[in-house]
Amino acid sequence: MSITDDRQGRVPFEFIREKFSKANPEIMAKNTFSELIGSTIHMRFMGRAFKVEYPSGTILDEDNKELEFYTVRTLFLRFLVNGQGIEPTGKDITYKDIPGGLVYYPNFSKRTINRLSKNYGNDLSKFDEDMKSINAMKLDQGDRAYKFHFMNETYMSFIIWEEDEEFPSTANI
Repeated sequence: MSITDDRQGRVPFEFIREKFSKANPEIMAKNTFSELIGSTIHMRFMGRAFKVEYPSGTILDEDNKELEFYTVRTLFLRFLVNGQGIEPTGKDITYKDIPGGLVYYPNFSKRTINRLSKNYGNDLSKFDEDMKSINAMKLDQGDRAYKFHFMNETYMSFIIWEEDEEFPSTANI
C-alpha cells in the first residue's frame, strides 16, 4: 500500500502535523531533549539519527530519505508536540501507568505485547539477534529481557517468558 492509499493513517497524521506546524520549535526541541538547528529538529529513534523539518513535519532519516509510514511519522510528531521536558528518572513504568494508558491498554496489549510474545516466545535466539541489532542492553528479568533507546532519552524494555508445557509464552513492555 502506498502512502497516498493509507487513509486511516493519514487522518491522525494530518491532525498532529497541523498542531506541530503551530507549535514553537524551540520549546518542542527543549521538551524532548532534541537539538534544533535552524528550522530542523534533530533527534534519535531506535539508535538512528532523524531530522524533522519545521513547520512542514517532513521527517528524514540519516540518508535524507523521507519516512513513508504514517504511523511512524505520527509517532515522531506526537512525541515532539506532547513532550513535557521531564528529566529521565530511570524508573520503569508500564503502558497502564502512562496518563490515559489504562483506557487504551486492551488495544495496546493486543497490538504490541501479544505480538511480542507470539513472535519471540518460542524463539529466544531470534529475540537475542534482533535486540543485538539495535544495541539493546540485556536485563535480568523474565526468561529474557532487553532495554533499548526508543526516542531520545526515552527507553523501552521488552520482557519475554518462554512457552513451557504448562503455560503459553507471555511478554511485557
